[in-house]
Amino acid sequence: MIVVTLDYLFGEQLVLRPTLSVQIFTLLVIASYIVGQVISHLSAVVLEQWLVKRLLGGSTGVLMAGEHSRSPWARLFPQYFHGLKSATIARVMAQAERRGCRLNGDELYDHCYAVVTEASERAASRLDYLKSQYGFARNIAFAFFCSAGMIVYEDLVGPRRINLWWAVAGIAVSVCMLYRYLKFYREYASELLKRYAELPVLSQE
Repeated sequence: MIVVTLDYLFGEQLVLRPTLSVQIFTLLVIASYIVGQVISHLSAVVLEQWLVKRLLGGSTGVLMAGEHSRSPWARLFPQYFHGLKSATIARVMAQAERRGCRLNGDELYDHCYAVVTEASERAASRLDYLKSQYGFARNIAFAFFCSAGMIVYEDLVGPRRINLWWAVAGIAVSVCMLYRYLKFYREYASELLKRYAELPVLSQE
C-alpha cells in the first residue's frame, strides 16, 4: 500500500500501467518487500508496544482482570476489554499454582506459552494461526494510516492538490483493521490462557 501511494503521489503510476519491463517489475517487488519489512517492524513498535501494551494494557493482564473492566478505554474498545470469566481465571491461577508459578502479566504469558506449546502441537498451530491473523491486521492498519498521512501531507505542502477522499478511505480501512487486530490479539491470549487452564494435572511424584 505504501509503494502504491508513493507511486501515485510522485505521478509515475507505474502500478497502473498495462505492461511493465522486467527491470521495473523486479524493482517494485523488491521495494514492496523492503517496505513491508519496515512497516511490520514499525507497526509492532507503535501499535503493539506503545498503543496496546503501554496505553491499553497487555492482553494477558486485561483478560485476567475479569469480565467487567474499569479501564477508561473500555467504552472505545469493548471487545478487547472483555475479560475471562471468573471460573476460567480461577482455573488458570490453580494451574499456575500447581506448577509453582507466581507470575502475572507478560511473565505469566511467557510461562503459559512455553508450557502450552510444549504440551500440544495442535495448540501451537492454532496459536500460530491467530498470531498471523493479528500480525496481518496490525500491519495493514498501520500501512493504511501512513498512506493516509502521506496523502494529507502532499495535499497541504505539495505542488498539486490531491483527492482527500483517498485519505478518508485510508483512515476508515485503518480503523477497521485496528479493531480487527485487537480482536485477534485478544483472542490469541484468550486461547493461550484457556488451553493452559485445561492442561492435565501434574502427577505428584
